[in-house]
Amino acid sequence: MPIEHEHKYIIEKLPGYIDSQYEIEQFYFSQDRDRHLVSRCRKSKRHIYNTGNTITNCTITHKIGKGERVHEVEYQVHESVVEELNSFFKIGNTLHKIRYNVEIDSLKWEIDQYKNGLLVAELENPPENYNIPESFGTYVDVTNEKKYKNWYMAFNQVPEKSL
Repeated sequence: MPIEHEHKYIIEKLPGYIDSQYEIEQFYFSQDRDRHLVSRCRKSKRHIYNTGNTITNCTITHKIGKGERVHEVEYQVHESVVEELNSFFKIGNTLHKIRYNVEIDSLKWEIDQYKNGLLVAELENPPENYNIPESFGTYVDVTNEKKYKNWYMAFNQVPEKSL
């Protein structure tokens, strides 16, 4: 089972260059607080600007554990599975965000922008030593803060943008 090791930061601004961009809707359909287990559905849409096409990708992800290291299993499903789970099994709220992917200094960052403007940069499986890009502006490490976990936001609310 793969282990997701992530570091998260609230950042002030997007960098000047973006490699790719996705619209994401995700919701949760299972949660076991005693075992720190959550299951989610995600639909992401990537717009291919030079062709006008949109690529839709749907996944189900199961995560167990807490903190920086979480065991994760993810697999692709047909969009109809996501729609059915959303209709009958969704718990909490659906999160809507735009994900920006950017590579800086050979590190692949995922930056989520929520509807209220909050920007959260995530680095999965980071090297032991790395620097936060200056192009992010001011930042705050929120790796171990529960309120910035997507599952927590879905059951509560997206925190206000503040640095």
